[in-house]
Amino acid sequence: MLASTQFIGRLFLAIVIVLLIATFAVFAQTRPSPGAQAGTCDDSDSGPRYVARSVKIVARWAPLIQLPLKPNDPFSPEKIRETRLAFLKAMVAEKGTFNAESISLGKLPIVDVRYVRVCGRVVPEPDCFKAGLAKDCVDVEVRPFALSTDPAFLASVFQPIPRSNKFSFLSNVSRPLRLLNPKFSLERDEKLGTMPGFEVSTDLLSLGKIVHGEPGEAKKVSLMLAANARKSIGRDFYNSQTQLALKVSEPNENIESLGLDTAFTSDAEPQRDSVYHRNMFSIGGHIAFTPAVGVVNQIVVSGGYRRSENNLAGDGVRPRISRSENSFEGRAFFDGRIAEGFARFGIWFERSSPAASSSRYNRVAGLIGYQKEIPVSGDAIGIEALAGTGWASNSAPEYALFYGGNGLNNFLYEEPLDFEISRMPAGPLMRSFGKNQAGLPATLNRQVGANSYRHLNLTVSIPIPGLSKPLIPDEVINENPRITLRDVVDFAVNTGEEALSSNLQDKGLTEEEADKKAAKTFGQIRPGVRFLTNYAKIYAVKPLVMFDTSSMRQRGTNFLTRYAIGGGIQLTLAVAKFELGYMHNTRRFAGDARGNVVMRLVFQNLF
Repeated sequence: MLASTQFIGRLFLAIVIVLLIATFAVFAQTRPSPGAQAGTCDDSDSGPRYVARSVKIVARWAPLIQLPLKPNDPFSPEKIRETRLAFLKAMVAEKGTFNAESISLGKLPIVDVRYVRVCGRVVPEPDCFKAGLAKDCVDVEVRPFALSTDPAFLASVFQPIPRSNKFSFLSNVSRPLRLLNPKFSLERDEKLGTMPGFEVSTDLLSLGKIVHGEPGEAKKVSLMLAANARKSIGRDFYNSQTQLALKVSEPNENIESLGLDTAFTSDAEPQRDSVYHRNMFSIGGHIAFTPAVGVVNQIVVSGGYRRSENNLAGDGVRPRISRSENSFEGRAFFDGRIAEGFARFGIWFERSSPAASSSRYNRVAGLIGYQKEIPVSGDAIGIEALAGTGWASNSAPEYALFYGGNGLNNFLYEEPLDFEISRMPAGPLMRSFGKNQAGLPATLNRQVGANSYRHLNLTVSIPIPGLSKPLIPDEVINENPRITLRDVVDFAVNTGEEALSSNLQDKGLTEEEADKKAAKTFGQIRPGVRFLTNYAKIYAVKPLVMFDTSSMRQRGTNFLTRYAIGGGIQLTLAVAKFELGYMHNTRRFAGDARGNVVMRLVFQNLF
């Protein structure tokens, strides 16, 4: 019965992957282009004189803006020019009013293009007559372009993180969204099942202004309240955390930020056939530097004290454990770029003292990751590699030993202070297993944890020509001399240091400090922005090729090594990334599953 279920699961996954590829292939090849249905969106002066049937603003959270060009007006070069200038004025006003809030939300536009296209799609003659117009009419679109990311977090520049190229009007975003800055996720593996997640965060010191509809302020001191939760559907597994963090930004030119935080965490996670419950209170702090020396762009060091209650259910091999602990923990992350790719190194250390026990124990783990997009004929092959190791002392209790499995984390894609990557790795990343399902064989179909491990993981995403759309279109905005939108972006990068310096001065830096920091930042981000300009996509469909290997052992024994290979599909949209794949264990031991279906869906940059 189990074998039949696994076969059906794999068959279903294969069908889903084939249908996804087929659907997007058909979509890309047969979907009528705007020109095929209603004419290309054209802003040229040639051809007949058209009349505007409608005027639409194509922007995120676009408000009602009084434009010179209105329905029934002639679509003339004069009206196009006046409309573009009026909309540029509205963009400048919006940016000036909400600049501080954009900075605090991590949405500072490092490339301030300020380009607006006003174009018209030709409407079929019968539809023009129905609207009471002459035979030559157009639907007008006003399209502002923007490229926003957080320059303090280098990964957001280099990584294929979902993003939109539309300008966002914060003034028209609902107050709950601005207050909570929500993020959504959906993940799955064979053990956890389907696990939706939700995360919110808000600055309590700026709460009053946003509640009353006013722009938020970028202050040197913030008090962030954050909460996140994930719960498995139909299974008793969950993760939750509530955190309150006091943060001081740039206390001097050498320190990016420092802060104190306190948090309460409650988890119920699988550990082989047992369930591991942990409730934990923690208090600690962090300090962050942005040296921009050599390949290192950012260093974040954090740590503190935690008190936890740990409960591990027995499973016939391991006894039931219920024990409280006092622990001290520390961690450090180093972010930077190597060969125009993003690299991160993390190290974790814990020293714990279980109650009613004279045996203290230590745990240490290290993880290094690298992500690079290799340009290929206007597209890019994505390469992501992870390598890690860990060690626990001989006195570590069973619940503190290492188990491999699908980590369901985003080591390379989250900020260093994020809850997901601040926790010590549970063991080697093996996507061919469910969460914490890869241990060391003890008896038939029974496994225990390891005192040490090492692992290597590789993911390659392969572009499909025609199944993607560039973030910055190669659009000609001037014929003589020939200037494209990408040329404008390149120009904005070359002249952007002054704008960034001004933004940093809005945050409270002196002119000298802001100029120095802007020069340092742009020296680091220029290669990443070149990638965004030429190769990043609004949407893309890519097949995935995956490989994992890990080795685990207990004291006095040899390493046992596993291998797994697999594949899947990755779909990136403007504000979301979806990944679906299957990993098969090519070398396994008693009690190991044949493989694991993994799925991840993450929404971000909602506004």
